Amino acid sequence: MIEPSICYLSMNTKRCFKNSNDPVKDLSHVLDFLCHVKYVQIVGSPDNFGTSTIKTQFLSFDVSFFKSVEELELDCVQTNQITGIDNLKKTVRHLSIHRSLTSIREIALSSLTEIPPSSNEWLISTWKLVTHLDLSKNSLHLLDESLKLFCKTETLDLSYNLLETTIDHLQHLHFLQNLNLSNNRLNDVSDFNARVGNIRSLDLSCNELIRTDGLSRLYSLITLNLSSNKLDSIKNIELLGSLPCLENLCLKNNPLTRIVDYRIRVFAVFHNRAKDVWLDGQMPDQRELDRAAVISAMSRAKQNEAAQATMLVQKVLSPTKPVLLSSSLLRQKSNTNLKNMNAASSCPSNLSIIEKQPDVVLDTKTNNNTISIEETNTNE
Repeated sequence: MIEPSICYLSMNTKRCFKNSNDPVKDLSHVLDFLCHVKYVQIVGSPDNFGTSTIKTQFLSFDVSFFKSVEELELDCVQTNQITGIDNLKKTVRHLSIHRSLTSIREIALSSLTEIPPSSNEWLISTWKLVTHLDLSKNSLHLLDESLKLFCKTETLDLSYNLLETTIDHLQHLHFLQNLNLSNNRLNDVSDFNARVGNIRSLDLSCNELIRTDGLSRLYSLITLNLSSNKLDSIKNIELLGSLPCLENLCLKNNPLTRIVDYRIRVFAVFHNRAKDVWLDGQMPDQRELDRAAVISAMSRAKQNEAAQATMLVQKVLSPTKPVLLSSSLLRQKSNTNLKNMNAASSCPSNLSIIEKQPDVVLDTKTNNNTISIEETNTNE
């Protein structure tokens, strides 16, 4: 952790002479040490420092002397007071920021004020090596476009923020595997499959979810935490049974956990995969598997009966399909009939009538054994 005195020292080392004969003024060994530091933690405080009126939260910091930092943690500081942070983008792999942000661009862009729309200048600001990004315990209401600057992120922690409905720009994180969105205000995950398709671990606990529709196509998902939400029916989580890789599911502190035989009914959703799923941290016992298999079989039988009944109703109520006969087809049939008649002597005018015949629709009705012919207007 960097205390204000140390920061002051690092900011004023430029005044020191490396070859000074005065060992008190020779701080070259300090510079050498700073160049090899791997972990930097800067922690501020909204309270006064000691007996002074200085609030460390608002102090400025210079981190340009750190050349090899791989893990950077900022807690309760003003990011706009930190200089030299662009130098860290080439080395930092783990970035943690708490109680400091209202938007991601405050740390993502640093020296840039916005992402240029038609150039590659923003690549200069990319955190190329960051694989672990922890932005928990901030005041983020939304995710802005600057999130794409953390393009190599594999683990993203956005817990304890103020996120509500739409989670944008996650689709730019192509390597994302672990996502923590717990303790936010989310109430809709309907389009999650289009944003985090390759995710393996997802924490949505302590939100306001009432449905899980958007999670049913996260086919790589292994661990899913939905505890402390507003899920009140087994029907609301039925689609999770289609996830082929899901092994750990947590539904604690949801209203549906008060349903009779709650665990058995949840296992029944997974059908033949029930034995592979741990629910609320516990694997199913044999009694639960046996009863879940019975419920699953009964559910499938009802679904099959409902599907057959629906098909039967549709078949009975479906309108008859009209048959469209073109005038050219009618002319061919008429010509065939005319060959069997003495058209030359009896009715030469019939041919001209058939040639001008418009397209007709034959609507066959099996009940009355009648055929009605209706003319259809055609624009030639």
